[in-house]
Amino acid sequence: MLNEKTRSMAFNAWATMMSIISPEDVTLLLCLTFSLIIKYWTTLSVTTQEHMVAMLHKLFANHLQSIKEVAGSLPSFQGIEKLSEFEEKFYKWRTRDTRERLRLLATRCSDENVVVVEIALQELKSFLKENEAYIQSAAGNEIPDQVISEVIRYLLDACVKYNDKTDIALEKKAEIRDLCAICLGTIGAVDTNRVDSQRPSHDFILLHNFDQPDESTNFGLYFLEVRLVKSFLSATDTHAQSFLSHAMQEMLKWCNLDDYVLLRASAEPATSEKQNRWNNLSDTAKNTLAPFLSSVYKVTSLVAHGKPNYPIFSSTITYRAWLVEWILDLCTKVRGQQATTFFEICSRIIKGQDVAIHEFLLPYLILHVIVSGTDTEREEISKELQAVLDPKAPAGKPFDPDILRRSCEVSLISLFRCIDHIDTLRRYSFWLTTCQDGRLKENVITHNYASN
Repeated sequence: MLNEKTRSMAFNAWATMMSIISPEDVTLLLCLTFSLIIKYWTTLSVTTQEHMVAMLHKLFANHLQSIKEVAGSLPSFQGIEKLSEFEEKFYKWRTRDTRERLRLLATRCSDENVVVVEIALQELKSFLKENEAYIQSAAGNEIPDQVISEVIRYLLDACVKYNDKTDIALEKKAEIRDLCAICLGTIGAVDTNRVDSQRPSHDFILLHNFDQPDESTNFGLYFLEVRLVKSFLSATDTHAQSFLSHAMQEMLKWCNLDDYVLLRASAEPATSEKQNRWNNLSDTAKNTLAPFLSSVYKVTSLVAHGKPNYPIFSSTITYRAWLVEWILDLCTKVRGQQATTFFEICSRIIKGQDVAIHEFLLPYLILHVIVSGTDTEREEISKELQAVLDPKAPAGKPFDPDILRRSCEVSLISLFRCIDHIDTLRRYSFWLTTCQDGRLKENVITHNYASN
């Protein structure tokens, strides 16, 4: 929103939207709304600022109780004189517990919207500085406070999320990484043996390689919730959002979900397995996916892809280009109706999308082709793995060793993630074959979106 006229029109349209949407949707958009106001306040015209103040008055008049309930999770208007009356109310409603305020701030840093994350990190930086004595004490105790682990985990996740692979402006990524570094520096060095900042693993293990309908459906819902919805919410390119919209629409059809689940959403108890699956999605996922249950997006352009020469990986190809080329080729090698339809949907969102989608799909594609493919296809995968493990500098061509090193590093990370995934499936499969009650164990291993 660099153009002042466009910016004013966008904020006025946003104010109109906030005045007509349902109370439930207003609550979901409060954090983003306030973050946008804070981010662009100094660049808004006086007239637009007055419109924003009027909008806030209406929100407080019509949704006071809802705002009170989530006040602790909303950004602060401190330092904006025209919004001081609202900040005074927030101050009364927010918790005075330092630990809880820290946890709420850190949680906001995991939001899918880059503006929300930026504003949250700015607040977190100030909060950590103001409460440095408490932070040092909490991190240095014999039994460190769990909230310190959570803060470190959120900050590290933000560093990874907004790295050089993401499709966000370079200056924005650099600013977020700098803020994360400042926050981590304020917390200081911690004993990693006593502070657990490891991210819990939530991989979905496809035990039946798309041959079991219920498991395949649960996997589709898992993919929607943990990857597609997040990529859609964080996308800043309308072209990318359009393709993601089509993918979510088609994936919902693949999971046999339609707008019937919205009509029955309030029924107690749920009347079908389809309804149970929908109800067990997170509120964020349901609110994002609901319009696509009955949407009619169409994609007319076909994915153009020729047969590559293996190995695809080389010292002159970028990490993203390597993933795109390999995944698109692997998508042409899947077998079985369920798998073919699933990866046909995915193939339309490989180019020009968040690289996290590629990293999510790669282990499942490799495993599927290894299990269901031909000897030639397995040999091609082997060549690709060897090329990543033993990269060769380009003969007779100038190259930047730092770029080559970085490309090899991120490619190796993806490679070992795939190997870990395959090894996990091997161990789980062995475990199942040795269990007397394999069905019970299987439900524990896989993410089950159906009701128990």
